[in-house]
Amino acid sequence: MFRLILLSCLISGIHSLAIHPRADQLEWTSLGDSYASGVGSTDYVDGGRCLRYNESYPILVNKDISTGDHIFNHAPCSGALHNEIAEWQLLDEKKNSGPNWQYGPRPAFGNPSFATLTAGGDDIDFPGIIFNCIVDVSLWFGGPTRRTCEDQRTYSWGRLQDPALVSNLTSLIQKIVEKGRSRPIGDKFKLYVTGYPKFFSAETRECDNVTFARSANPVDDGKEHPRMTLEVRQEFNNMSDTLNAAIRSAVSNNADKGVTFIDIEKDNFGDDALKGHRYCEPGVKEPDPKNTELYLWHYPYNDAKDDQSDPTVALLENSYNQVVGQLSAQDILNRWPNTVDMQNAMFDAVPENGIQDKATSTTAGWDSIGFRARVFHPQVAYHRFIRDRIFSQYNQDFPPTPCTSQSCCPSGCTCGPSGVPVCG
Repeated sequence: MFRLILLSCLISGIHSLAIHPRADQLEWTSLGDSYASGVGSTDYVDGGRCLRYNESYPILVNKDISTGDHIFNHAPCSGALHNEIAEWQLLDEKKNSGPNWQYGPRPAFGNPSFATLTAGGDDIDFPGIIFNCIVDVSLWFGGPTRRTCEDQRTYSWGRLQDPALVSNLTSLIQKIVEKGRSRPIGDKFKLYVTGYPKFFSAETRECDNVTFARSANPVDDGKEHPRMTLEVRQEFNNMSDTLNAAIRSAVSNNADKGVTFIDIEKDNFGDDALKGHRYCEPGVKEPDPKNTELYLWHYPYNDAKDDQSDPTVALLENSYNQVVGQLSAQDILNRWPNTVDMQNAMFDAVPENGIQDKATSTTAGWDSIGFRARVFHPQVAYHRFIRDRIFSQYNQDFPPTPCTSQSCCPSGCTCGPSGVPVCG
């Protein structure tokens, strides 16, 4: 009981302090991939292919910085590899788009006091794991997989174990820090680098015969699909651990420069905060998109006929066919070994302005893509948890000015000589 009360106080403290971080002087920047852009979390905001949504953890952080004027540079982009983050998210001047019309806007890096970063998942071709081992399609609209699940696991393990992964992430972090420290904040600049979650519970064999394949749900098509066996789930979790170890190493290489790793699986006591919130939890009949305890998105399973009339699906399928033409499966893999590269080629074949922000019954929309691409990404509850983990570290690095009068005290709280709000 004492521990629950203490945790409640800590959480209350995080929020009561987080909204007063010298906001009249504050500028900050968010960077990264689809985990930072918030794919699928409530409403599409902007970014085109970047798929930025309004309840991503960076936007939730910014919403809680509510006192005074401040500047927020929100740059994350779905599908961003480490080199693309360096090229397109550290800009000196804002661009309306880039590298083509499908991306935008591209904010400037600015003069931040701190920045957040999520990166590495696309570099190990985690989208390939989703397509070839989970949803069992080539891309969001369907079609045969590009690799067998076994081949995909071998490919992703190769990327994970390549020393270039740590080297590339180290280099990216160094570039961000150098740019941050060149701004007025100087060597007080902080960078918070988040990891990734383990996606599966490995406590039971109840999921051993379950498939998350798109065409097998909600009605089984009777075909062979990858099954979520205990061994497969453990392997995918090991991949997450290995990726996080690589990110930690890159952070450690820059630890003396104000860079901190943010563990998005542990609570303030170091316990597993995702226990009970992963796929294949004991007692859950998977796949269950309506599981209110789940912190991650399922694919929005529909009958195949529902996709056949979707203009977004039709557009992407046509673009994909233009790109691959008569190429053999092996030729496709040789040309685009990473799934992100394949997606980029497909999107590049879309006619200019062929996709609008919001889909209609007759036009394709980025929000329709995000509706499918959100699978294995955080739901809003998980983004809120990540926000709280960042605030916890931020308040250690930038202790707020004590509030000694009721005028600066959060609503429902009492403030006095101690400078610490008493809430609830």
